[in-house]
Amino acid sequence: MMENSHEKSGLSKNNRMYISKTLIDFLTKITCKTLAKRIMMIILILGDVNDDRIIELTQLNRKTIAKTRESLLQDAKNIERELVVCGGGKVPIIDENEEKIICEELKANKYRKLQDVAVMIKSKTGKDLSIKTVSRFLKRMDIKLR
Repeated sequence: MMENSHEKSGLSKNNRMYISKTLIDFLTKITCKTLAKRIMMIILILGDVNDDRIIELTQLNRKTIAKTRESLLQDAKNIERELVVCGGGKVPIIDENEEKIICEELKANKYRKLQDVAVMIKSKTGKDLSIKTVSRFLKRMDIKLR
């Protein structure tokens, strides 16, 4: 009779849960929790661990595990896509081309107020952004007003 993978390891369910939680906690020190769980899931998939055990150890849902397994089976290069964490599918307000235009303008001219930057963005892109959004954009681009 074939042994279960956890019986081979000799670890109790509590020990397995503790070890997986500890590994995920360690990984979250160097990355976000979502990515830490994905890394654990991929390692478990590579180890031919069944979906029920992966769910138990990572707290991820069956659909996520199935999609990842299918993605990796189709092409191993898909691993890079699995290791990217997006902002929940939000579409950026300012695309990359607009970012370049805005950054060039900010470098070429001195802007002292967020309101002035917002007016410039509207004139260059046609997008009317709030002061808070302009502030977040400048912070993300690591741009400080002079």
